[in-house]
Amino acid sequence: MISSEVNRRLDAEFTRRVEEKSEQEALEKLELLKSVEWPNWLRANVEPRVKELEGRINTNAVRLLKGPWNITCHKCGTLRSVELTPKEIEDLLGRKHLWIECINPNCMDFLGGTGPEYLLINSHPSLLALARAN
Repeated sequence: MISSEVNRRLDAEFTRRVEEKSEQEALEKLELLKSVEWPNWLRANVEPRVKELEGRINTNAVRLLKGPWNITCHKCGTLRSVELTPKEIEDLLGRKHLWIECINPNCMDFLGGTGPEYLLINSHPSLLALARAN
């Protein structure tokens, strides 16, 4: 009876130590995978996709900013459709505004004279949405 109890306790201790060592080694392998393999996997699988999506976002943003914009002159009401050039997009984003000339030669300027009036597009999103909706 004592012999069987000793064997049972020895087996239980052996099993506990094996499981403890096994868990410790598994955690060490997991840490190695997290520090080495995870960054490699991210570089190989996620980063290219992120770069692709960034490229698509930038392309779509430029396409969106290009227009066409339907702008109504605030002086004479003449409607003009405008597609922005890359330089004009750069100016709009950099200076936060862009002057667009009215195409109506009879448009009155601020001093009451005739001549082309200039329209301002501000790059604030709500103002762009209003200009886009016209």
